[in-house]
Amino acid sequence: MKLDARQDARATSILAALHERGPLFRKLAAAGCLDNGVGGVLGGCSVRNIPQGMDIFAEGDFIGELLFLARGWAYRYRLLGNGRRHVVNVLVPGDIVGPFTPTAKQFVAALTETSIYSVARRNLGDESRTCVGFTAAVETLIAAEYEMLAERTVSLGRRNAKERVAHFLIEVFERLNRVGLAGDDTFELPLTQEMIGDALGLSVVHVNRTLKVLREDGLVTLGFGRATIHDFDALSFIADSYGVPASPPDRRLGGISMN
Repeated sequence: MKLDARQDARATSILAALHERGPLFRKLAAAGCLDNGVGGVLGGCSVRNIPQGMDIFAEGDFIGELLFLARGWAYRYRLLGNGRRHVVNVLVPGDIVGPFTPTAKQFVAALTETSIYSVARRNLGDESRTCVGFTAAVETLIAAEYEMLAERTVSLGRRNAKERVAHFLIEVFERLNRVGLAGDDTFELPLTQEMIGDALGLSVVHVNRTLKVLREDGLVTLGFGRATIHDFDALSFIADSYGVPASPPDRRLGGISMN
């Protein structure tokens, strides 16, 4: 019993330490990487700073590294032959940038100035021995990414414009809240209406009208790169989403638990 108590205390101490070291550490901790070695793993990574608007990698590039977003925002996108763009996903601090296969299937660009951690794929086996659970944590994050994209497919196929926008805003809030970057229902949102439309399959005019309705209903306010959710329960009801809780996670816990 005493041993279990000491182990629990050690795990709590490690979690608290990781919690203070930024979104990526929190994300890995939440995915099960509760080991002091994570500091050494990421501390030994190469770090790149990417200017706003620059591609981090392009479709078809061969990338021998697994990339993580340490700071800033990015987005994953595809270009069609006629130049039309579809935003596959918006990436927030702590997310895996990818690519998920050695040859990139999509473009990833820096939405803001970003910092990227990179772990060589050939070293992943060594890292998993250095930090117990590192590989398992990465697999958990990748699985969460695919679950999120599956839910986005539901939005594109079955939700109307109001439901899509409501679900998207709740999703982004929850992702930021889990890594300690949202509070009091207010969060950074450096997205243009055009980009929101590209992510949700809506025109800029449709996005503008939908946001106006949500604002007039007293649910959401967007402006100057930030968003505020005024009525989380009502917005969740509109989104009608499994996997989006009816109320925000307990912020006293730092919001790092992953569903």
